[in-house]
Amino acid sequence: MNTPIWCSGPSFVSPPEISIVTNTALDPRGNEGDIAEVNARSTHRNHDSVKREDPIETGLVAALSCLQGRSNFREIVSTTNDWGQTLAHLSTIYGYPSLLSRLVDWRINLTIADVNGLTALHYAHMKGDLDSVRILRKGGASEFVKDKLGRTPLDLQPEGFSSSIDVLDAKTAVG
Repeated sequence: MNTPIWCSGPSFVSPPEISIVTNTALDPRGNEGDIAEVNARSTHRNHDSVKREDPIETGLVAALSCLQGRSNFREIVSTTNDWGQTLAHLSTIYGYPSLLSRLVDWRINLTIADVNGLTALHYAHMKGDLDSVRILRKGGASEFVKDKLGRTPLDLQPEGFSSSIDVLDAKTAVG
């Protein structure tokens, strides 16, 4: 993989501004809609079953890797957008497990909740995304944080998802 131009050379040059609209999303068929609608239309899948190399995810990891040497790196990766969402929220929403795993390794702040009080773990449960749940729990994300309506991440999971969590808990207890 080529090093992005803003990472090379003796001086740091800021990458261009990127605007991310987070109240809409594309489902796997490319249909645009509200995030909740897209999640409802999408099949709940475990990312372990779909290995892919996404150029956006790869580019984000590469760009962030360049910033690791900065003294405020943890603050940079924990920055929020206008809706209070961090890169962990967005990685979960858009299905970027490799980026999410790197963010957890880089110690992103997983306690940050968006304007609705939802943490990245709330979104992972809401999507039924077992891989993201596993990554976030490994990073210390709390299952007991309540959103503004008083719901925990477990309260938002799709029907039948709790049995997958039980299996995950059993595997975690053994290994």
